[in-house]
Amino acid sequence: MDRTVVSYFRNTTEQYGSKMACADDESSISYKELWEESHTISGNLLEYVEARRPIPVLMKKSCMTLSVIWGIIKAGCCYVMIDPMLPKERVCAILETLKAEYI
Repeated sequence: MDRTVVSYFRNTTEQYGSKMACADDESSISYKELWEESHTISGNLLEYVEARRPIPVLMKKSCMTLSVIWGIIKAGCCYVMIDPMLPKERVCAILETLKAEYI
């Protein structure tokens, strides 16, 4: 039986698709919308990046951030959250360590 975090997400989407998965100050998103947005993001990401690569996410936390994280996971990559409020030098050091091609 398929026991991955993506399979759990897919099962949750099938059971609770129309229910709210996330809400922030500016938006909300259902499980189905989250699944679809993250699927689009993963497909686009795979056009540029190989699986198993770290992908830095430099975003304020929001429903869109969650879509991006799930897209990265579905693409077989790992995400690295970077707080946009960090000093520029710290962000640059993290990016240098990751040797990331895309943000």
